[in-house]
Amino acid sequence: MILMLSLLLMVGPLGAANPEDGFKPAAIIELQSHRLAAYSSDSTPEEQVRYWLQHAYMDPVPERVLYAGSIDEMIRSLNDPYTSFMTPEEYDSFVSPGVIGIGIYIESVPQGILVKSLIPGSPAEEGGLQSGDIIIRVKEHQEENWISLAGLSTDQGGSLIRGPAGSQVDLTIIRGEQLLQFTFTRKKVEIPPVVTSLPDPATACIDLNTFLNSENQPSTASLFAEALQDMESQGAQGYILDLRDNGGGYVYNALDISGFFIGDKPAMQVRPLVTSDTALKHELLITKPVVVLINQNTASASEILSGALKDYNCALFLGQTTYGKGCMQSAYPIFNQGKLYGYLKMTTARYFTPLGYVVDQTGINPDITINQSDPLLAARLLLSATVPSSSGSNSSMVKLINGNQEYRIDINRAQQQEYWPVYNEIIDHAGSTRLMLPDSSAWTQASPEQLQAKWPLYYPGYHPFPTVNKHPGESITISFSHDVDPASIYNQAIELREKESGKSIDLNFQLKNEKELQLTPQKPLQPDQEYWLIVHPGANGVRSHDQQIPLSTGYITIIMVPGT
Repeated sequence: MILMLSLLLMVGPLGAANPEDGFKPAAIIELQSHRLAAYSSDSTPEEQVRYWLQHAYMDPVPERVLYAGSIDEMIRSLNDPYTSFMTPEEYDSFVSPGVIGIGIYIESVPQGILVKSLIPGSPAEEGGLQSGDIIIRVKEHQEENWISLAGLSTDQGGSLIRGPAGSQVDLTIIRGEQLLQFTFTRKKVEIPPVVTSLPDPATACIDLNTFLNSENQPSTASLFAEALQDMESQGAQGYILDLRDNGGGYVYNALDISGFFIGDKPAMQVRPLVTSDTALKHELLITKPVVVLINQNTASASEILSGALKDYNCALFLGQTTYGKGCMQSAYPIFNQGKLYGYLKMTTARYFTPLGYVVDQTGINPDITINQSDPLLAARLLLSATVPSSSGSNSSMVKLINGNQEYRIDINRAQQQEYWPVYNEIIDHAGSTRLMLPDSSAWTQASPEQLQAKWPLYYPGYHPFPTVNKHPGESITISFSHDVDPASIYNQAIELREKESGKSIDLNFQLKNEKELQLTPQKPLQPDQEYWLIVHPGANGVRSHDQQIPLSTGYITIIMVPGT
């Protein structure tokens, strides 16, 4: 009997955040048939597993592994976390879309299992579980004994949380200072492969949850193509591609989607086959600004897509380094006396980025690391000035250059409380990218001193005054060269903001005389903090009393509050 062989790039990084039921498999790549041989149809399951290990495993397999006593002993001796034997039922569950459980993405922490996020419409979401909850113990509803999850891996904890559809599971969780208990009924939870939104009128967000290929529904690649056409028809001028927590899927979906950005160039290298797999060419080629979101749970086929876009400088990458699963697995049917006995899922090759960079145990690094803030907000900020302003002026934007790509930041948005910490982190971790400031009709690169001070990137064109040291309860006095119009003094014209958070400090204003203004914070300033006192120019800024002339330039003073 000659068996047809197809490679599956398996997903499901061990120890990373994943659905409590695990991830699903991935793409199909053909192996050259001359590498395969026939074996007798009356071969035992052990002989068949030995054959595939000997002829198709990515590295030479020692004889002590090949001639171990059983299939389990062979696989255990191989010491490969991605190689396993599955029953037909386990394989069907593995390749079918959706998961059976309560619908959460999890990660192991010392206290137990952290809930990273929830699948929409899942029992966990409907039952009131929240991101950030820590599951510390679990039991089947009908049983009495609780099982502690402290010290368990993601896979170990997940195996205790999942169970048959219709069964109930009890969880004890920590939420802040609270200790809560929940009971959930497990069910099959469908994970939509592609979710689209327009978080801003000209910015399209396409969230890829998995690279699915199923007989019962369209592939992720075809859904992505439809989503892309829909976003284009709605006037999208920039794209956010969200690959966070995407554990992978079928490789040819990744190759197909890559083609919308890189054309028909090589999208990956496969070894030891020593081949390069080319992306699919499409009529639509996206050349607009693209931001890709990645994290430590972006794995497998997601890393193939990420590597292709990064090598060809098609996108700016935000977030954390990806998982680093640069190897492929195959699913081989194993028979016993002519009947299907199970499947051997086995590592058969390693893959590299198009330019040959290692992915396995290394991952794809972001261009800008975002750890503290929301990467989605960071992406929206970087695309916020994609559409040119009606005035054609660059004075209200900062430009970020990454290779031959540029991203324009709306400074008015960066100054908003919601976006202030995000912009702060972008400045801190700009890395090899270049931040450019408007300078009349041209652009100048932000200097190291400006990057360290930060305020020139929040308020480009403003002039600095010398730093002032103030104790928490002290007032601040501003002197002007002309008499000040009292009506022009209000919080929008003069602001006091915390440097790190951007929080605005409420002020009381008092004119000491026609040219001196005293500012008193309504609450004492915090010790060991830096504040920015900003005096805005223009029609909405401070004006002179007699001629109603507004300030032509904004000013900023750093207020340092010493420690106690």
